[in-house]
Parts: sequence; structure tokens; C-alpha cells
Amino acid sequence: MKFTLVNLPGSAEPESYWEISYRLYFIPEASYREETMRQTRAARSAAGPPQYPGQVLLAKGEFKKKEIDTLKDRTHVLNAVRFKSKVPNRERTKFAVLMTVYSVKIYDARLKTTAYHSSYFETNPFADDPARPQTAVPRATIYTSFYLSPKGNVWGSQLPREGNDPNW
Repeated sequence: MKFTLVNLPGSAEPESYWEISYRLYFIPEASYREETMRQTRAARSAAGPPQYPGQVLLAKGEFKKKEIDTLKDRTHVLNAVRFKSKVPNRERTKFAVLMTVYSVKIYDARLKTTAYHSSYFETNPFADDPARPQTAVPRATIYTSFYLSPKGNVWGSQLPREGNDPNW
């Protein structure tokens, strides 16, 4: 998992910081589909992890970063999420779901504001292999990125980010 605070107007200010708590769940394909249909029929909003039978907690944690002047300083990488040992082989399907539930708190000393954001991202544990169409490969990295606007608004994304570009 790769967590990145892409933009922070007051990143050079020593009082600025960001902190996050997160949980990564695996949700079996059948469970996800059934619960989503049930929620749709009941005209409810999307369910959080407690709503999915058979979910597996793959990782959880929290961190706080205070020296965050550069993009590298604002990046946190969690290596070696245990997947195979926690998820039964029969459940490892292309359309199962990985759900990252997070709560982020960002203090920007230049803006003199604290921003909070809690939500979740969903992605599949497998992706199409660009070299061999019709073949799925395990997802190597789960991205969780945040952006603090000059007005103090927080946006999140799970799209891959590479390089040192702090633009959204």
C-alpha cells in the first residue's frame, strides 16, 4: 500500500503534519455482489465493511508524519500485505473487492487550518495483464492519495501516482 499526501500548501512549515488511520479488507466477490444488490433494493447508500459477510481484514494501522516538506516525506509505504495466507484460494477471484477504509487529518500551518476526511476506496485484487490480454495478474500496489487545496478542501484518489509531481 502506498499513501501519499500529494499537495500541502504549508508543507515547508514545521508545524504542518498529516496523520491517517486505515484498514484494508478483502471482500469475496459473491458477498460483495449480494450485499450491493440488497443495498440497492433497499435504496440505501453504499455499505461499509461491517456489512459484508466473509470479509477478511488484511491490514490495519495508523501513522503521523511531521517533517513533510517534500513529496517523498509525504509518502508512506506499507510492504508485504499478507494476502495468500489470509484469503482462501476459492475466494481469490478477479471481481472480489479490496476496500481501503481511511480517516485522514491534515494540519496546514500556512493555511492555519485542520482538514478531516473519512471514506473508503474499492478496487479489485487482480488487474488485466497488459502484456497478455484475457489474463489477470495480482495488483502489486494499492494507492491511497490525498490533496489539500489552497482553500483547505481534501480530495482523495486511488489512481496510481509515480514520480515527484505534486500536481493533482
